[in-house]
Amino acid sequence: MERPPGTCDYDSSDEIIPANASRPVRVLFADPGSSGADEVAAALQSAGFQVDRVADLTGVRDSIVHGIPHVALVAIGSGSAPDAEEMARVFLDGEAYSQVGLVVACGRYDAGVRDRLIEDGAIDAVVRPYDPSEVPGRIKAAVRIVRLIREVARSRRLAAVGELALRLDHDVLNPLAGIRGHAELIQVAPVPDEVKSAAKGIVELAERIGETVGKMAKIREGR
Repeated sequence: MERPPGTCDYDSSDEIIPANASRPVRVLFADPGSSGADEVAAALQSAGFQVDRVADLTGVRDSIVHGIPHVALVAIGSGSAPDAEEMARVFLDGEAYSQVGLVVACGRYDAGVRDRLIEDGAIDAVVRPYDPSEVPGRIKAAVRIVRLIREVARSRRLAAVGELALRLDHDVLNPLAGIRGHAELIQVAPVPDEVKSAAKGIVELAERIGETVGKMAKIREGR
């Protein structure tokens, strides 16, 4: 079934991208009211995006308190708010917001600030005065890029878990097998009952550790 415009059905483990088709993509639109801004907001809403409009850095900070956006569209350069670049950098320099897709909107002569932000991690740049029919498509592309970025980050985390599992398999399971074997021998040896009870506890603990390492190995193998 075709998804409604402006919605996503990406992996539910993704905390930034909506996990089902009924939840719209949230766009934070930071523009003090430059030419075409109202039309862009209307075009995004018509495409099914949830649009939160703010005009300055205080508005950006107040908005993200109530929820991190999926994409931030921030007007920079001439004709924008004095703190426009700082608004954009909220989504580049803050660890909590580093997975937000930043799209900057700049005038034709604002190449300097645009290039700095693109170099530092902004995903895209659109030119003002806006073409309202163009912006929704650029936002959808930014959402797809954010999804790919998060998938790469997740793959790297899984790879790190896999490396850890490999080390545990070698550095922990082999010695653990020896410890368990000795504890099992103690259980059948002519020793006091409290010693046998302690040996039984060691065997049970070794089994739990082995199961945990085995689960991590399955993650490494993609099972």
